[in-house]
Amino acid sequence: MKQTETRKAALIFVQILLIMAFAAGCKTPAGSEEPYTLHFTPGTYEASATGFNPNVPIKARVVFSETAILDIEIVSHGETPETSDPAFNLVPEAIVREQALIDALSGATTAAWTRKGILAAVEKCVKQAGGDEAVVKLKEGGIAKFIARYMGYK
Repeated sequence: MKQTETRKAALIFVQILLIMAFAAGCKTPAGSEEPYTLHFTPGTYEASATGFNPNVPIKARVVFSETAILDIEIVSHGETPETSDPAFNLVPEAIVREQALIDALSGATTAAWTRKGILAAVEKCVKQAGGDEAVVKLKEGGIAKFIARYMGYK
């Protein structure tokens, strides 16, 4: 029984070390605001992606500066308002606020399909404005910010 407790303690210690190491990698470098720099071709871009309704895609319009996503507008969609409204209200706002392609909702609902459609349409716009590298940075930034916030960092 004592050997089992020792193994559990060792496992917990290793898990804590891994979490601390990952969180340390998520901290922003001294003197910088963000852990990465985004580069876009400024302008307004539009793209569509499939949400819950496969017959009418979600069309997003995204406005970029040289270094940021400034605005996301859902131009058209065929989603059911009652079930998709949480995604339309939260996901674009979270992407602009966090400057990251992050999933602002959770749960296995119709809104899950809607939010995936929004993220896919915005990702297409990001590729138009900044290429694949910008997409990778936005996704990595979202994960890093989530982990850092979970660990108590700003």
